[in-house]
Order: sequence, then structure tokens, then C-alpha cells
Amino acid sequence: MDFDLNVKHLGDTLYKGVVNETISWVPADSENLFLHNLKGDSHRKDLLSYKKNPIQYKFNNYGFRSSIDFSKGMNGNVFLGCSYTFGIGHYLENTWGWMVNEKIGGNFFNFGIGGAGIGTAARLLYAYKDELKYDNVFLHIPHPYRYEYYHPIAEKYGTLSPSFNELPHQKNILTDEVRMILAADNNVLSYYKSNLAWIEKICEEHNARLIIVKDVDYGERYEIWKQWSEKRENRHKVEIARDIGHPGVSYMEEYANRVLAAYNNPNYINFTQPNKNVEPKIFKRELI
Repeated sequence: MDFDLNVKHLGDTLYKGVVNETISWVPADSENLFLHNLKGDSHRKDLLSYKKNPIQYKFNNYGFRSSIDFSKGMNGNVFLGCSYTFGIGHYLENTWGWMVNEKIGGNFFNFGIGGAGIGTAARLLYAYKDELKYDNVFLHIPHPYRYEYYHPIAEKYGTLSPSFNELPHQKNILTDEVRMILAADNNVLSYYKSNLAWIEKICEEHNARLIIVKDVDYGERYEIWKQWSEKRENRHKVEIARDIGHPGVSYMEEYANRVLAAYNNPNYINFTQPNKNVEPKIFKRELI
């Protein structure tokens, strides 16, 4: 007897409640946090710029942050990842995906979801594999300690994480043993590799090129910011993300340049390991 899976809401995103809407704030870029930061540093140029020209998060008819609506059969480039790809705390044009897409041309399919892991990226690519057409798929490797699940009562997707403090996962009540299991690198590797294989297979079936570039190491980011800030043409531009917690525009430009270098190199070999470049203050593995 065949066993048929009753799969629902496969293309849902964290932002399905704001389809076709434009909103001012998304986690972790909140108004309260912005006002708190502004009060603590009322003369900071970038914060004053965001106050004068607030970020607007526009969501299209598919529930993705995009300047355009998607339609069946539309061709473009897919960008997969977490908040770095979504662009939390940034104008859309200051995100690495937008910068790359502007250089190579085509419609911009921003599949980035804040707080998501590679399982979300694989699911969304699968959900729309026959809905949209794409020549290129770019994956920014998300935070590795994130496991997607579907809640059948709430009828929505969420993410489990061993971290106590990381948004939005602190809402999940986990035992210490479950947290220890989720934090084990054996499980991280298995989860990452299986979802990456799913992504690779979809790209292969659609004759789409997959580009995966290693993230910019934290140790490099200060020097990148310093060089960016010293350029005359950047002096009047915003650099920091509005929430301050996400990397700034100097990072976005650097990562975009690395992606473009990979894209323009026909012999480029993808980086296929989980991203272990995780900042300690964001992730705490207390039990390991």
C-alpha cells in the first residue's frame, strides 16, 4: 500500500502574514531597539540617516522581500539564505544579493528569510522549482545551528535552535538534552549536507548554476569596514545596519564582490561545508 504524504503550505515564509504589504519593522530590527540605540548615541550619523529616511520592508505577492511581484514562468536569479540575504536592518539596495543581481542582470528572486537555516532554503527552492525559472542560484550559508520544522496545529514553519538567546528561537521550550543534541556537530553536518544535496539536485534538474561562497570571517570584517570608511565616496553613505546587530554595508559589498568573482570564474568550486563562522555573542553552546 502506498503511503501518501499530506504536505501543506510548502511555500510559506515567516512573513506570510504580510503578503503584498510594506512594513517598517521586522525582527530583530524593532522600533524599540532603534529608539534605544538612538537615545544612547543621538549624534551617530547612520542612525540619524535612518531616522530621516526609514527603511521600508516591502513584501510581494509570494511573501518575499522584493521590489517586484513574481508570476508563474518569470525568469531570474534566486538568492537563498537567512537575515543576511533578506537584508534585516538594510535598505534593499544595500544587500549583497541586490548588488550581485544588478551586476549580472535579470529579475531578483530574494528568498532570504530572517532566522532561517539551510532547511528553509531547500524547502523554498523546492516549493517554487516549477513556478519560477532561474539560471543562477546563490546560497549564502545560514547559521548552521537551525533546524526547520512544520507545526501542524499552528500550520506554520518554525526553527529550532540550541541557543537560548537567539531570535526568534527563544520561544521554543527545549530540554537541556534536546539542546545538546541539536548542538552536536554530527547532527549539524547531517542536516546541512542532506539539505544541500536537495538544493544541488533541484539546480541540476533545472540546469541552473549554483554558487556558494564562504562567508567573510569575523576577523576580516574590521579591516574591511576601515577601508570602506576611508573612501571619499562612502563618507555620506550609511554603513551600519539599523539594528546594529547585523553586518554593515561594507560587509555586504565585500561579500557581493566575492560572489561576483566566483560567478565570473568558470572553474570556481563551491564551498560546501556548514558555516562555522558564528559570533559567540549570538550563539552559546552552554552544554558542549
